[in-house]
Amino acid sequence: MSLISKPDFTGGRKQTDDDVIQFLEAQISECEDVKMKWNPLWMEVQRFVYPDSNNLLSPIMQGANLSKQIFDETAINARQKLESGIYSYTCAPNQQDWFSFESSLYEVNHNDDAKRWYSALNNVLMLELIASNFILEIQLAISQLITYGTCCLYVDWDAKANSFFFKCYPINTFMFKTDRYGRPSTVFVKFDLSATEAVNQFGKENLSQAVQDKYKKECKDGSVNKIEIWHVVGKRENPTPLTNMRPNKSKSFPYYSIYYERETKHAVSVGGYREMPYIVSRFKKKAEEDYGRSPAMACMPSIKEANYIRYKIKYAADKHVDPPIMIPQGGVVDLRKFSQAAGAKNKYNPTYGNDKPYYLQPAGNIPLGEHQLENVKLDIREAFYEAMFDALGNRRNMTAIEVTERTEQQLTLFSPTQGRLQCELFDVMLERCGALLLRTKEKLPPVPMVIRQYPDFKIAYRNKLALSIRNIQNAGFQKTMNMLLPLFERQPQLLDNFDLDIITRDIAMSESMKTTWLKPLEQMMQQRQAQMEQAKKAQEMEQMEGMAKAVPALSKSVEPNSVLSQLKESMPQGE
Repeated sequence: MSLISKPDFTGGRKQTDDDVIQFLEAQISECEDVKMKWNPLWMEVQRFVYPDSNNLLSPIMQGANLSKQIFDETAINARQKLESGIYSYTCAPNQQDWFSFESSLYEVNHNDDAKRWYSALNNVLMLELIASNFILEIQLAISQLITYGTCCLYVDWDAKANSFFFKCYPINTFMFKTDRYGRPSTVFVKFDLSATEAVNQFGKENLSQAVQDKYKKECKDGSVNKIEIWHVVGKRENPTPLTNMRPNKSKSFPYYSIYYERETKHAVSVGGYREMPYIVSRFKKKAEEDYGRSPAMACMPSIKEANYIRYKIKYAADKHVDPPIMIPQGGVVDLRKFSQAAGAKNKYNPTYGNDKPYYLQPAGNIPLGEHQLENVKLDIREAFYEAMFDALGNRRNMTAIEVTERTEQQLTLFSPTQGRLQCELFDVMLERCGALLLRTKEKLPPVPMVIRQYPDFKIAYRNKLALSIRNIQNAGFQKTMNMLLPLFERQPQLLDNFDLDIITRDIAMSESMKTTWLKPLEQMMQQRQAQMEQAKKAQEMEQMEGMAKAVPALSKSVEPNSVLSQLKESMPQGE
């Protein structure tokens, strides 16, 4: 059975597996040519910024010393701080509601059935993320973004564990192609598996004869034979030979999936996905490039300069601590027996007079080098947005207004990156997770009819970073109130221009207050309506009591059938 079920672009003949593999090989070769241009930059970044990451050329041995040539750790520490800051401010599990699904339509969003269902979806999805390996893999993905500018996160449902499964792939194991909009559309992931691992994953009958022979050899003598298997996932778009796959259940899925052996050109497994399982995200991106750029790449000259200056300072300090010794040639000391060890006893010939060894005092300016190093380190920290995530750093002598303005400036610079993180990473990941969760029907209540009729939704983010950006609006409101305060004292009706209910709730949300502390809007309106009705009744009773007291004081007789006569008759009479 062939991969293709109908003629496509082979001149009218029916396509075979070889046609598909040939197409994939051309795609992979093209991506490898592009990736080769990035490897030198990635290796340089790895050397100075992420020395303990997966080696781009050869696998790393466990326990190996990976920082022998690192003299300055500013970039390494800055990367770790930015990684922790992005994770803590965007998707940390202690933020119980850092995201929420809600309808795109206002009317549906205020429907009780829809609100209850979306609330259940948000709660179950958050619990499932915490129960899975999401925390570990998302940290690795963020670290890849900060270091290499590009990350690849795999998301699927593990039927055996009955939970989500996440996997972040190193930069040297995946490639991708983009569509005309610049979005990743086809992903190529390389697996180096032993023959035994390949048999356990795909089944012996699905592998080529060469791999089966390697498997028999492994079982016989215990040797390990690595096999290069590629997994390709992309959209079913014309004109490609992957538009129609082998007839199976996943034939109509929007994304095709194929595993094949690179050496034997043998198709191992063919299937499909309803959503793209590989999520490729970029930290920053240039218009003419597919791969992203990281803050480490932006400040690489400063990183190398700091490493060089630190090495020179260390070298100069060593000479000050243990300066070189000048020994006159043919002098009083036998060079073959001279020792600089502590407590050493060196013999010399006193007949040579004053020709004794002496220390050569170095003339290097260490303070100048340290001052130069601090300036370079400051540039590195700024490139890694350290001031934005360090609430107390360098702000002890700043006023509250200065701190707010500095934070606003940092958030403004980071906003494009925040938008890309939400668009390329978290939006796609949460949509994939929500779809997987919907297909496990026992996890969620039935979808109400109103959502079936209007299924469009959006994802709202309430993490610390998103709320910090909204705090800029809070500062604007505070400035506006301070400026208009004299006018409010003269004309209080000017406050009618502001919807104070919405302002109050938005400020509470942007200040990271728990949503459970806020009453639902409908409950608040009902309570306010009840208070207004109660106040109205109290006012009516007060008016009736005042009028009742005024009736006996009237000097003239009350006319029959008048309002006063009816009021007098309605009042209780004493015994």
